Amino acid sequence: MKPNPGIIIANRPRRNSATDFVDMQVSTLISDHASKKPCIEDLVQIAKKEMPNFDWTNDKIRHAVERLEKRGRLASKYAIRGKRLCRVPYPI
Repeated sequence: MKPNPGIIIANRPRRNSATDFVDMQVSTLISDHASKKPCIEDLVQIAKKEMPNFDWTNDKIRHAVERLEKRGRLASKYAIRGKRLCRVPYPI
């Protein structure tokens, strides 16, 4: 039986090269600073210092961390720092 060329596979997860690049940067950033255990707010400040050409925000890093967690590359734990609950991602 020949495959029908008119069939489109719709359940394949979409991949976006822009978000893949951001995910790679965030993953590298987290693995480089894993010993410091930075929370997302700290990661934004580190990213702005180390990679100033990109527009870094809390949401951008948080969404990248969520995507990497779904793929099984990162995990997160929560810590209290300065009377605030802080999400601390770490590599698996």
